[in-house]
Amino acid sequence: MDEQAMNDKMGIMATVNRQMSTSIVVSVLIAAMLAAALWPHTATAPLAWWLVSLCVLSLLRLASLSPQLPFSRNRHLQAILTAAAGVTWGASAPLFLPTLDPHHQMLVILVLIGIVASSSNAYAGRMELFYAFTLPLLILPCIWFFAQNTEVYMTLGGMDLLYILSLSIFARRNTRLLQLSMAKNEQLETEIGQREAHEYTLGLQRAILDAIARHSGNLNALLTTITQQVESERPGMFASVLLLDETGKRLQTGAAPSLPDAWNAAVDGEEIGPNAGSCGTAAFLNERVIVTDIAIDPLWESYREAARAFNLSACWSEPVRDAAGEVLGTFAMYYNEPRCPTKTDIDLIENIASLTSIAIENCRKKDQLAASRQHESELAAMVEHSSDMIYAHDLGGTIITANTTCTRNFGGDIIGRNINTIIVPEEAEKVRSMMAQKAEQGGSTVYELTVMDSEGNRHILEINSNLILRNDKPVAVQGVARDITRRKQAEAMMTLLEQAIHASDESIMILDAQGRIEFANPAAASLYKYSAIELIGTSIARLRGGYEGDDTYRAIVSAIASGENWAGEMSFHPAGGLKTVIARRVSPIMDEMGHVHHQICIDRDITAEKKQNEQLEHTQRLESLGILAGGIAHDFNNLLTAIMGNAAIAERKMDNSVSAKPYLARIEESSQRAADLCKQMLAYSGKGRFIVKPVNLSHLIEEMTRLMEVSIEKNIVIRYELNDQLPLIDADRAQIQQVILNLITNANEAIGEKRGMISFVTGTMHVDRAYLESTINNDTLSEGEYVYMEVSDNGCGMNAATMEKMFDPFFTTKFTGRGLGMSAMLGIIRGHHGAIRVYSEPGQGTTFKVLLPTSSCQLVPGQNPSGVDPDWQGRGTVLVVDDEATIREVATAMLEEMGFDTISATDGEEAVDLYRRHGQKIVLVLLDLTMPKMDGKACLAELLCINPDVKVILSSGYNEEETGEQFAFGILAGFIQKPYSPEALQQVIRHSLTD
Repeated sequence: MDEQAMNDKMGIMATVNRQMSTSIVVSVLIAAMLAAALWPHTATAPLAWWLVSLCVLSLLRLASLSPQLPFSRNRHLQAILTAAAGVTWGASAPLFLPTLDPHHQMLVILVLIGIVASSSNAYAGRMELFYAFTLPLLILPCIWFFAQNTEVYMTLGGMDLLYILSLSIFARRNTRLLQLSMAKNEQLETEIGQREAHEYTLGLQRAILDAIARHSGNLNALLTTITQQVESERPGMFASVLLLDETGKRLQTGAAPSLPDAWNAAVDGEEIGPNAGSCGTAAFLNERVIVTDIAIDPLWESYREAARAFNLSACWSEPVRDAAGEVLGTFAMYYNEPRCPTKTDIDLIENIASLTSIAIENCRKKDQLAASRQHESELAAMVEHSSDMIYAHDLGGTIITANTTCTRNFGGDIIGRNINTIIVPEEAEKVRSMMAQKAEQGGSTVYELTVMDSEGNRHILEINSNLILRNDKPVAVQGVARDITRRKQAEAMMTLLEQAIHASDESIMILDAQGRIEFANPAAASLYKYSAIELIGTSIARLRGGYEGDDTYRAIVSAIASGENWAGEMSFHPAGGLKTVIARRVSPIMDEMGHVHHQICIDRDITAEKKQNEQLEHTQRLESLGILAGGIAHDFNNLLTAIMGNAAIAERKMDNSVSAKPYLARIEESSQRAADLCKQMLAYSGKGRFIVKPVNLSHLIEEMTRLMEVSIEKNIVIRYELNDQLPLIDADRAQIQQVILNLITNANEAIGEKRGMISFVTGTMHVDRAYLESTINNDTLSEGEYVYMEVSDNGCGMNAATMEKMFDPFFTTKFTGRGLGMSAMLGIIRGHHGAIRVYSEPGQGTTFKVLLPTSSCQLVPGQNPSGVDPDWQGRGTVLVVDDEATIREVATAMLEEMGFDTISATDGEEAVDLYRRHGQKIVLVLLDLTMPKMDGKACLAELLCINPDVKVILSSGYNEEETGEQFAFGILAGFIQKPYSPEALQQVIRHSLTD
């Protein structure tokens, strides 16, 4: 139903309400006249109350029918008040008839009948009010008539019932006639309105289509014209067209001439969505969106305040669709007050949206046509001025058209010439074959061809040609030829360069300006254990285990940004591999402006080289120190021999009661420790030779318990976890004792003055290659069973820098340290074919784990291998040869105490002379190796010349292995290393004389 029909219906209802109001007023006047007539003939109090009640009800009924009052549309209230009035009129019969004479009774009955008759017309069209009024009014008298039970009253009651029935029939008929009349009027008015609306729409369409046809400007101007024409037909309405952008996600202002500029700017570029106001939602859902009240509609929640600021209260939006139904934009109608659209409004908005679609597509097609013409013009210019040669020739090969580049390369007379005149002879057959193939198969063909220009120079052309068809028949060939001579030369050079890069055994990578890999050769993939594809896009910093922004990264970036090369060494751990050291060189690749756009990174694996250099340096250092240590040890051992020998002889000659005897024992013990120090100096380089015997490491630690405990601070506790069933190891007891002393000394100093603990743990373990790789001195060790000694402390710990250098000779963290303890310990362990593993963190303490291979032999417990017999006595003469007088004196004293006679010589020449004179009684020669004039080796040769069976015991500060290398096997009867004790000398002599 349209607005006009609604207004007409409301007008009819207003007329009915006025009739009812008039009827109510007339009924009040009649009631007053009736009360005046009855006043003298009945009780006045009930009559007064009846009249007052009827007046009050009449006033309330009038108020309920007044359109100015808020409850005037409450139909339930009107029905209740009307029924109450009917009851009041009906109650007059039982109230007044019993007390009245027949004349006045007839008056009351006639008044009631008149009231009912008048209301039947007044309430036409409002049947519910008619029944609410007349039924109570007539039923109450009817009930009273029948209650009197007389013939007259019974007749009146029957007549009353018939009257009720007839009134109902006539009232329903009148109401039906009124409704039919109203419907007819509505239909007529609707048809008239539709005809007017159709004529209005057609006129508006003609105006808009005329504007579209005449328009030649931009789209926004045309849309503005359309919206202005629509607004001129609908005063108070603001039209808007929004266009969907290229992404199809946002709306842009097309035209809204009457809306505020600020509002248009606010909605321009807004994203469409399911709750984006009327227009954004309509574009998103592709359906009409009607918002009658912006203030309460949830679609406008995000835009409500802005709409209120511009006094916009209603918005109806229709999607603008193209021929395929795709959304192009929206057409919207705004109002300043809440408003519901009529059918005419809906038809209008649909028509305008359709016309807007025509306008948009028409303008865009015009724009496309203009762009196409411009494109054709530009394309023709591009063809003419292209750096490529663009041409066409007929099927016989005669050139019929060519651009400027063709004429420039082959002369102005190229048009009309045959293509065979510019092709090199050796490729003429190739061209004929291509022409035949193209004429037969058609399609595009790409091939290379060698031609000669007007000056006779050869060029390699890349040709892309296809057939020109007319009426589906080939008539000519058109082609584009590009001179690729330089490209071919560059490709050959690039191929050579690529082959060289791929053949290189050095890692070569090309990086972008940010240091990410764009190319990597096979050597790089091999070095970093990734495929070349996996390396692409990887940060070069990450490959070395760093990150973008660390110190190395910043140093490289700084150098590259300055246009300089960067070179340096770095280490990393490739995936699943060992630590690798590389020499890296990074160079910038810059453009003409000096801006770095790429980098070239060359990495060379120098792990083996570094290791060789370090080993060479270490070997040279150890060799130098070994020579120094050997010289010192030789001279010092001579002194120790005299000290130890004299102390031992003096101790033997004293009774146990002599108070000085313990001091001699301490001298002997200190001398022995000094001798061990000499051995340590010879052993720290790893090339020393030891007196190797099967040793139980746990027992050795237990034997040293007293010595260890007196050498540490009182605030430190030693804890032992020693394996009693530990397998034996092949070791030099003195050297392993030195290792233990070094470890406990370092642990003691690491703990310092605070309370702490040093732990000794021994055991066995199977060591595989992976474990050996984590140890120091793992190069030549084999997998297998190892005995381990673990010494732990909870002292200050070490940082990474200290751990890296702690085994270097002369490196120390102590103010009074010599820097030889740890290097000597490493040499001892290396000489015993063992390894060391160190765990340490600053503030957390340190653990040294020493690994030594198990021995293949076992000693019987309690066996004494020394073979020393204190009661043994020798016989004969021993020739003592040594250039040191103190050593000769001590050796002579030891031998004489054993029962030998002695002869002394200061050098080799004197010894040879004495042996010639007294050789018959000399049973043994104790010969020093290093002497002036004639050394021990030359002296031995002379003695063998005199007596091939001479028994010679060689004495030296060097060990047996090193000195024995200078002599043939079996030529010596024995060897004893200085310094030596009487027991050691006795053991060697007994063994020599027994053999």
